[in-house]
Order: sequence, then structure tokens, then C-alpha cells
Amino acid sequence: MRISEYKEAVISYIGGFVAKAVAKKTPCHECYHALGSRYNTASSQFLQLKDRGNLYKPSQRVTTVCKETEKCFQRMLTATDGKLPQCEGIVGAITTSVLSTINISSLFTELDDHMYDSTVDDNHIYALIKEIISCYCKVRLYHLGKEATSKISDKNIRKKLTKLVLFNHQ
Repeated sequence: MRISEYKEAVISYIGGFVAKAVAKKTPCHECYHALGSRYNTASSQFLQLKDRGNLYKPSQRVTTVCKETEKCFQRMLTATDGKLPQCEGIVGAITTSVLSTINISSLFTELDDHMYDSTVDDNHIYALIKEIISCYCKVRLYHLGKEATSKISDKNIRKKLTKLVLFNHQ
């Protein structure tokens, strides 16, 4: 599945938020620096445009995971004809799908030595990838919910015509 240039720019922007949120939860110093920083170079013109000096820019690896997650969302929306998923465990299913499609060995290469410092149960690379996917899913599902709610709800006339309503004492 192909992602348009516009979507790639938006995914990199959302990836900055995701990287910053995951960095807050990451106690490991090496993993923290692998996510991105304010001093990284912008990966797209959109990020350069939005950056006013304090934008958290994701690493290329975080953007890659977010792109694969978005592809999974696109496949899911295609399968459901654009409707929201009505089942539990959708984040876990998306995580499993993304982990099976990406090449984990080439993803966080700077953490290869660090990976062997931890036990098999506590692999930091898998934990980082799962947390990135989970955070991206949270943002994406929130957006899908907002879109579905705006389609269902009627037009809010009071919100659009507040001054007119107030001046007419209605």
C-alpha cells in the first residue's frame, strides 16, 4: 500500500509527538536518544515549516514504524469500508501485524549492543517499537473517533452563530 507525500509529512509530524510521548516513558538513556530530539534535522519540508525552534523531531526509525502502522490502519479501514473497528484488542492486532511486516534487525541499529545488555524478556527494542505503535494507534483512533462523531452529530448552529443568538436574546 502506498502512502502519499502529504500523508508522509503528517506521519512524520505525528511521529514527533509519538517520539516525545514515548521518550517520557523511557527510563533507558540509550533508548531515549534513539527516539529523536529537538536538534534532529527535519525529515520533510512540512517539519521545517512547522518548526519554530522547539519542535521535537523524530528519528527516521520512529517515522518508519509510524508509516508501517499507518499502512496497517489503511488496510483495516479498507476492509471495513471506512467504518470504525467494533472489536476489542485492535491495538494488539495492529502491533502484531506491524511487528511481522517490519525488519526489526535493521531498525534500531544503534541499539544492537544495548539489546544484548538486557534479558530476552526485557528486550528494549521490542518494547520501544510496541510503545511507538501503541501511542500512534492512540492518536489515530482518537482522530477516527472525532471524525465519526462529527458525522453523527447535527450541525451546531449555536457554535457557528453565537453572536447572532446572543444579540437576539435566544
